Amino acid sequence: MIQLDDVAFLISAISNGRDEIGQELPPTAVRAEIYCTKKSISQNEFYKAAQSGLKPQFVLEISAFDYNSEDLVEYNGTMYQIYRTYERPDEIIELYCEMRSGNG
Repeated sequence: MIQLDDVAFLISAISNGRDEIGQELPPTAVRAEIYCTKKSISQNEFYKAAQSGLKPQFVLEISAFDYNSEDLVEYNGTMYQIYRTYERPDEIIELYCEMRSGNG
């Protein structure tokens, strides 16, 4: 059994609908705290991702029950894009994270 001993926040956007004159309101970011374990990106993953123009940083392992197809995760105060996921048979999902555009 994997030990999830760190904390991150999955970020999802919720539409706010329209204002009184019918203009669409910007979405509001909702942060959901989750438990995770951070792993390094494998050398093979790093090179494959880099060939596609991605800048992989790390993998977060989380409970598959916590993940709802979010595209962003906040870890240690920094926002990352989830560029790929892998759901394992042990009810853990791996979130492959890259530095979000504009953050470095």
